[in-house]
Amino acid sequence: MLKSSHHRGLHAGIRHLLAAGSFLGRSPLVVAALLVVGVLAYGAAAQPPGFGEEATEPLRPPVPGKPDQPMLIMNYLIMVVIIAVVVGANLIPSKRGHQD
Repeated sequence: MLKSSHHRGLHAGIRHLLAAGSFLGRSPLVVAALLVVGVLAYGAAAQPPGFGEEATEPLRPPVPGKPDQPMLIMNYLIMVVIIAVVVGANLIPSKRGHQD
């Protein structure tokens, strides 16, 4: 398989990053710090929620309250206004001339 110039450029970029003069190559302390942070973050993410806390009582789902009474008259009034706007918009005559 022939390598395109994109692949050659990609490999050259990777080689440049891994070279002795690169950012990571100059400072092994940076690599060590990144590894330590990664290990600590993995350990923290693996703990279940509430880890280390004493369970005082089991968790229960919230109980929904009684829903408010809908405003029946207001709902019908809004419906009538919307229907009136739709019918009114359809009743507006189009401004077509005799050559349309």
